[in-house]
Amino acid sequence: MLLSLALMLPATVSYSAATGNNKVGGTGTVVPRGGVVLIAGVPGYSVHRIFVQAGDAVKQGAPLFDMDSAAVPYDLQTATLDLETAKKDADYRSAAEALTIKFDEARVQRAKRALGTYRAVGPSGITERESTRLQDVVEEAQAGLDMERLHAQQLQYDLAAALKSATLRREATATNVGHFLVRAPSDGTVLKIDKRAGDYANGEAVLEFGDLSAIYVDAQVYQGDMIKVRPGMRVTVKNSAFADLGTGKVETVGRVIGTRSQLGDVRIRLDKIEPGDRLIGMEVEVVIGP
Repeated sequence: MLLSLALMLPATVSYSAATGNNKVGGTGTVVPRGGVVLIAGVPGYSVHRIFVQAGDAVKQGAPLFDMDSAAVPYDLQTATLDLETAKKDADYRSAAEALTIKFDEARVQRAKRALGTYRAVGPSGITERESTRLQDVVEEAQAGLDMERLHAQQLQYDLAAALKSATLRREATATNVGHFLVRAPSDGTVLKIDKRAGDYANGEAVLEFGDLSAIYVDAQVYQGDMIKVRPGMRVTVKNSAFADLGTGKVETVGRVIGTRSQLGDVRIRLDKIEPGDRLIGMEVEVVIGP
């Protein structure tokens, strides 16, 4: 089973003032192509084995980790019991319905015999009123039988659906036993291992994954400067710990301004992969243009 959740690392909301000469300043975060992908585990399951280490480059479909759960045998037992219960319920309700139809058929036959016996007395011994009453009894009994037969058809449909549903649940549970192997969603690099063997995932990330074939900065720029920024503009990237992290160019410019932050989004692709591929998540300052 492949489970992955793509989550872009958020850019910082701080703002670096423009540097003059129509240049635009801003702040951002170093991210890989497509952002950081959080490979999540299955809630209630624990990590059984991890097949990779941080820094490993892997191909799409490569095994990353598998998961185990003490609850699996219980789930399978429960699904099996539900299936057996559905089968027994279908047998019981089908038998009960068959008896009801048999009873209604007998009632029709008794009504017909009573009518036939009364008419056999001959014209001199019967009345039209009584004959009509007995005929009505026959028709009512027949109508009741017809209704019960329709009910039996619907019951069989409902029971078959319930039985099929229970069967599918049991088959799915049996299939999933021991088959929670999580694979790489694409070519990329393991950035960080967040869990160890034996840890419960509970829907949290087991490891972080990214495509380091291109490195970006997700930057934010003050609303008053957004109109100056255009795709293709050159960018210089730096950090307090690194005087020069390299250069890049604006790839996309957002069209939405944060109501509270008064900042807009700008995506910058760096010209070189290094050293950004070893600084994922680092906050940086950018100077854009002109």
